[in-house]
Amino acid sequence: MAKINWSRVFLGGFIWVVAFNVVHMSAWFLLLESGWTSAFAALGRPWPQDLGTLALWLLLTFGGGILAIWAYAAVRPQYGPGPKTAAGVAVFLWLVGGVGPNVWFAHLLLLPTGLIVSNLAVEFVDFVVATILGAWLYKEQ
Repeated sequence: MAKINWSRVFLGGFIWVVAFNVVHMSAWFLLLESGWTSAFAALGRPWPQDLGTLALWLLLTFGGGILAIWAYAAVRPQYGPGPKTAAGVAVFLWLVGGVGPNVWFAHLLLLPTGLIVSNLAVEFVDFVVATILGAWLYKEQ
């Protein structure tokens, strides 16, 4: 098994965060913001828009980026390098880190199904694009 190049994992993870957030924030302002704001208003709560929320979001996405590129590096010897492997890693991580939490919060907070489906579609694209771009920089040496 090849040794994981941690400097490339962190570099790819950084690229993952940038790509994920560019795609997600674009979709957020175009497609998701009004739905989430309305859903929270129906719960009697404002949508949180403060620096603490932004900092937590960036911290979580940075962790997600490192995890995604580490997972790509870990499975690369078995499945080969390239976008197909990166996309497979992205789909797995989306299933575990996207679908489960979205369904749970939809159930727990009684959120609209359409909002959750839209959010999951956006997150699917986020995960795949970001993981392919972050993995593109990964090399064992």
